[in-house]
Amino acid sequence: MRMKELTRRHGQVAVPAWPPRVWASGGSVFTQGHLGVLKSVQRIRDREIGDWLAVVAVHDGRDHHAAFRCEGPLSLTECERLLRDHIGRPVRDIGEVQV
Repeated sequence: MRMKELTRRHGQVAVPAWPPRVWASGGSVFTQGHLGVLKSVQRIRDREIGDWLAVVAVHDGRDHHAAFRCEGPLSLTECERLLRDHIGRPVRDIGEVQV
């Protein structure tokens, strides 16, 4: 299985988890999630909605922020480790990584 084959729930539907579908930068929305280079990954602990990863990618000299969460077979900790190991790589290439 590749990273881009991981999924998450959006309502009743399973959607791809990587790359994140919506990225934000300085108040504007950037939806071409496959562009850019992964800059950072930070785990966010949230009692109400559950833990997730805040990821930042750089594209055209700007930081773009997104939320990442997936539903198995990898745990969020495993996803966090995998993404951290690929900081500095293009977001598109990370999607091809075997998990």
